Amino acid sequence: MAGDMADINMAAVKALAAELGGVGARIRPTMKATITKGALNIKNAARDSILSQSRHIYIKQYPYSISYDVSVGAGATVTAEIGPDVTKAQGYLGNILEFGTPSKPPYPHLVPAWEAEIGNTETWLAKAAEDAVFGVGA
Repeated sequence: MAGDMADINMAAVKALAAELGGVGARIRPTMKATITKGALNIKNAARDSILSQSRHIYIKQYPYSISYDVSVGAGATVTAEIGPDVTKAQGYLGNILEFGTPSKPPYPHLVPAWEAEIGNTETWLAKAAEDAVFGVGA
């Protein structure tokens, strides 16, 4: 049974742990740029979609209330919040327009924009993670 055990070089294990511990710092700038670009794409697609779906006679300001905020948290955490800003003109209409009411049809624009962009953003985030772990061009 003793012959089945592998020798473990703890110095190598500690070096690998230190290297992997630095991945968060290496990936954070690329993640922020990727999430920011994805959020911008979603915002623009949602705005363009609502403009093309509606006659926008009554919602002239709403499309321009759609914005995004990107936040960087601990480690490699980067998040984006995308949607109408309720402090801007007609920003409060977001849910009504996206999901409709019992008497008004919906104008889906935020969810479809997110669905169209998320695959691209995930692909670029995976590439950033690979580059951070294995080195650029690996």
